[in-house]
Amino acid sequence: MKITLTNRQRRVPLQLPWLRQCADAALLAVENTEPGTGLSSWQSLSTIEVAIISDKVITRVHEDFLNDPTPTDVITFQHGELLISADTAAHQARARNLPPEAEVLLYLVHGLLHLRGYDDHTDTDRQAMHATQDALFETILAQSPFPTTA
Repeated sequence: MKITLTNRQRRVPLQLPWLRQCADAALLAVENTEPGTGLSSWQSLSTIEVAIISDKVITRVHEDFLNDPTPTDVITFQHGELLISADTAAHQARARNLPPEAEVLLYLVHGLLHLRGYDDHTDTDRQAMHATQDALFETILAQSPFPTTA
């Protein structure tokens, strides 16, 4: 299986080489986790496509597919497409004192876990998913520290 990452927005500057490296690591890490108990399309996928988009675009998709006219962080489609909002990531990253790329990575891990069968609709499922997500996120960050500018 492979993962592709495309930046389709211009507002939030992102270090794409680092994100692509982390996307590969995230794919491997999630592949090595136990599958969740929910709907999983993992075995049938050959490619996962990740698009980083604006809040305007993700809001439109959120409304069209989930009947919710608000922006969101990530939308996962079972056919192997993840849409990630760069605007939401930048906003949340500022609040958490992280670079926006790290927040994008967190959303990427979250979306991959949904494809692996994890769900977050009940409190119990949400706690289990977030525990796995946070552990994978920390492991990936430890393996691929965010590059600092000199």
